[in-house]
Amino acid sequence: MKTNTLWKSFIDSEQTLALSHTYKNGVYYHLILTINDATLSEHLKDICIQEIHPLLESLSDEHININTIEGLVEHSLQQVNHAFSLFAEGADRDDYIDINGALVISYQGNILVSLIGGSSLLICRNGKSIYNMTNTESNKKRTISHFTDYISGNIHNGDTILILGFDHSLILHNDELHKIAQLIYDNEPDMLQDLESMMTARTEEKNLGFMSLVRNISQTIDFSGINNSTKKVMNYLPKGAINKISGKTRDIWSQNSYTITLGILALFVIISIYSIINGALNKGANNPTITTENGVEVVTIDDIKKEINAFQELDATTSNEKGAKYKAINDKLEFLKSQGKWLDDVAALQKILQEKYYEGFNIIAINNLNDITGEFKSIYPFSENETKTLGSPLSLMYEKGFYIGGTKGAIIKGINQDVKGTPVSYSITNEMKKCNLDLSKTGLYCFDDKNELYRITAGSVTPFSLGLDISLPTDIQDIGTFGRNNIYLMINPQSNGGSDLIRRYTIQAGNFASLGTAIGYKYNGSGGAFTTMTIDGNFMSWSASDKKLYQFQRDPNTNNLNKRIIELKGGDTTFVTYSDNVKIITSASSRYVYLFDKGSNTFTVYNSTPLKTTQGNETVYNLQYVMRYTFDKSVPIIDATVPDSSASQPILYVVTANGVFESNLGEAIKLYENKQ
Repeated sequence: MKTNTLWKSFIDSEQTLALSHTYKNGVYYHLILTINDATLSEHLKDICIQEIHPLLESLSDEHININTIEGLVEHSLQQVNHAFSLFAEGADRDDYIDINGALVISYQGNILVSLIGGSSLLICRNGKSIYNMTNTESNKKRTISHFTDYISGNIHNGDTILILGFDHSLILHNDELHKIAQLIYDNEPDMLQDLESMMTARTEEKNLGFMSLVRNISQTIDFSGINNSTKKVMNYLPKGAINKISGKTRDIWSQNSYTITLGILALFVIISIYSIINGALNKGANNPTITTENGVEVVTIDDIKKEINAFQELDATTSNEKGAKYKAINDKLEFLKSQGKWLDDVAALQKILQEKYYEGFNIIAINNLNDITGEFKSIYPFSENETKTLGSPLSLMYEKGFYIGGTKGAIIKGINQDVKGTPVSYSITNEMKKCNLDLSKTGLYCFDDKNELYRITAGSVTPFSLGLDISLPTDIQDIGTFGRNNIYLMINPQSNGGSDLIRRYTIQAGNFASLGTAIGYKYNGSGGAFTTMTIDGNFMSWSASDKKLYQFQRDPNTNNLNKRIIELKGGDTTFVTYSDNVKIITSASSRYVYLFDKGSNTFTVYNSTPLKTTQGNETVYNLQYVMRYTFDKSVPIIDATVPDSSASQPILYVVTANGVFESNLGEAIKLYENKQ
């Protein structure tokens, strides 16, 4: 699907410059400017084109990468701004020279944006406005508008960018931004006219400057499937695709557009015929072979393309076939790469295959938590003092604020970057291993590497006191609470001379750090190496030995733990498997169960079927895959939590060494459940 650029200027067309193009290497750019002073417009457009031309030429380089693009854009914007300033000085004017517009560049899912003048921008995804920005230039110390420093982020398939030649916050409320996004998403034939009507109902048309709509922004034209000899002919295609050109070139185009269009069409037909003939001549060339479970197969690019098309049609929710197919196709592409065969084609197909894999399995790739257009936003960045106090972050909890346990200290009830929590240093010799909310929901229960228990509050670090004949086990794996008075420890049975997997302690009245009676819950079944515990009325744990999800139900007569394995249905279990370090997140009021895999840096959402929140289903449900976040290795997630209070509209919080980030998980879940 080709990137589509629509725009309309509300001032004289002679005062407007609009260029857009998608290169063969996948780079797309869109530049739009309106100059409010008609007497200066031709000069300023020529200056802009002259200074930005080297950038546009460089963007066509087939070996370009995003780092190179960022450097080119930064330099080019500096050159344009400098040239504008020199022009303004020479013009010897007292009034401000107002230029509005934007430069947008996208490449391989990355986007760079720079605004100029009083322009604004919206990024829309699936009928929602996910990001907006304005450039009011309220402090006009200069005599002419300048481009801002570019911002960058990730863009998704189907995202749409709306650029406005005015500050949208002056006439539109935030809730109206979502109405605009929905209007764009519905893709009505009169979409631009409807947008215009919405704007002109609030201000005069002359104040709008322009509107520019860029659709399918992450989609690019890619000729990588055409063989190299055909590419040589393709290089003779014009590099224009320009919506608006200043000066004489524009006049030539407008007067002869029909003839030029026919000429380009004829050239394209010739190229297509040449490609077919050339491909036929090469059919007899020796192709590599690979041994698969089906025997020896001849591997060709055309066959792999067909396999990718078939892969898209497979259902990801009912079997492992889709995952197995992905692995088989990827193995063939890796084989071709190892043989040095058709490397450009292989790279392009691997990119397409991964996109279709993510799309088919409802996977959202997170490469940068600070991405302005991404799923996450920074909500609690750590200060230098907080980082020093924590040591290494271990555990993240939320209860009307963030509770963060670290190896050396904790943060108690932080709200956001403006309302900080209380940093508490443990001041103990040993390092903490894990923490959880205490029974009062105002502090933490933590245990250290010597199996000592502590209660951490904003004002104290209190070692637990033990009642008569009460002792703590060795080799504690996890700690949790349930009800008003009960603290639970998951332990390693082999290290404690018995079969207790979980021990329940009741606190002594009025003292949240004093243990009274203790009861052991025994387990003698299969599976083992249980290191995490979640309590939702029953116990859930991940087995590091057989990589399965277990549920334990206490027999009230014997205190033995009856176990069952909860089946995980759907999702890819062929190419991607869980590690031995998986945290389960759920609550009694949540229909969802979340698996945070610290080993593979993923967060996966499952829905219970039948609903575990319905009475009678608490111990009979299984889990159906919904979606997954996969985090880049450069973004190591230390812990994750979904608060009980957000069960109906889940909010996901993750913690890294730099702070806490937030994602509206409920919106993502709704999107994928509606898709199914």
